[in-house]
Amino acid sequence: MKKILLILLISVINFANCQDKNFYSSYTLNRTLNGYESQAKGILYVNKTQSNFILSTFEKSDNKSKVTQQEPVLIIDDKKSCKDYQQYFYDYEKKVAQFLLFEDDCYNKNFIEEVKINPVWKITGKGIKINKYSTVKAQTIINNRLWTVYYDPSIKVKANPWRFLGINGLIVKAQDEKKEYTFLLSEFSRNISNKNLSKKYPYNRISFNEYCKKTIKEYRKSMIEEIKKFSLNSEDEIIKILEPYESLEFIEKK
Repeated sequence: MKKILLILLISVINFANCQDKNFYSSYTLNRTLNGYESQAKGILYVNKTQSNFILSTFEKSDNKSKVTQQEPVLIIDDKKSCKDYQQYFYDYEKKVAQFLLFEDDCYNKNFIEEVKINPVWKITGKGIKINKYSTVKAQTIINNRLWTVYYDPSIKVKANPWRFLGINGLIVKAQDEKKEYTFLLSEFSRNISNKNLSKKYPYNRISFNEYCKKTIKEYRKSMIEEIKKFSLNSEDEIIKILEPYESLEFIEKK
């Protein structure tokens, strides 16, 4: 009996040890919208209780191998471009997700807190070999968008980038159904210290729905002002011809 208990105890310890509690992984995020290609960089830090995914602004690219000027470029008083990061915090003990989000304007940031809701994942079968990783294919819907991910189940991790919560392995690739956004793993390492992921931001605290409405409103306002410079159409006519606003966070529904 003692031997059985000892074996069970060792099994539990081994299972706990195979969970990567302190690690980081870096990703490239490729975006293709209306024929324009751009790229952002993301780094995921994870410790025992929480994670933080830090995502850069997108940079324009002429093609997949060449990156040129930054997008969006925000010209401010000192003539420097905006290079701030969006951040995605996830406390997997308290089951709370927090996001520091903004669109083109780095001075218009919003801090959003939500009770964590894991996406419902559907495992669709064996995936593909991506670099050195043997993956499994899975799908889920996040923010009304179907995502396909390829993850390595042999690497047990507590968290993954962006909003990809609850998958049982390290995500190597993720792509939305329209192939507008593609996450690709570029590095994974367990060799980090217990990084402090504290978050104290004085920015506006709003709900995600409020953030979406606000962003659409500001987008339409700025686009209308730009179109007015060379168009004789009325404001109502301009609104009708505007394309829906699309971003990583949501797709506007008309």
